[in-house]
Amino acid sequence: MIFLPNREPVVGSAEIARHWERMFSGAKWKVDVTTDSIHVADHHVLERGRYTVMLEFDSAAGEEVTDNGYYLLLWRRTDDGWKLQYDMSVSAARRSSSN
Repeated sequence: MIFLPNREPVVGSAEIARHWERMFSGAKWKVDVTTDSIHVADHHVLERGRYTVMLEFDSAAGEEVTDNGYYLLLWRRTDDGWKLQYDMSVSAARRSSSN
């Protein structure tokens, strides 16, 4: 399950794959991720960190979008290895005010 800012959660492997396929089409991505801490408890790992994402769209305007923020990942150990159970990101970018 993926929790994204200002959106409903994305649930299930097929929906998550479709989500990322749509997100990566039409733009060049540059992603920088820094893990700040990892906590291990039995069959779970909680990972906390920061990210910066730069998107360059394939348009005549050459539009670029940059976002930065924080993330939490909850990993679960299964018989098939470690699987990502929850992925949550929170943007720290300031929104421009129209007032």
